[in-house]
Amino acid sequence: MQRLKYEELYEGLEVVDTDFDLDGVVERCDDPHNVIVRHGDGINLYCFVEDCEEGYYDNSLIKKV
Repeated sequence: MQRLKYEELYEGLEVVDTDFDLDGVVERCDDPHNVIVRHGDGINLYCFVEDCEEGYYDNSLIKKV
C-alpha cells in the first residue's frame, strides 16, 4: 500500500484512512495543509506538508481499490 501524495489528490477521489480503517471521499484539496475527507457522517482534516510548523502532518491516506 503506497501512501498518496498531495499531487495525486482530487475532489471525489475515494480513499482509505489506514490509521483508522475508514473509507472516505476527498471533498477539498486546494490547500496541502487542509485536505478535507468525508468519512460517512463526519469529516477529517489532513495535512500533507511533512515539515508543517503546526505539527499536523498526517499521511495515512491510500487510494481505495
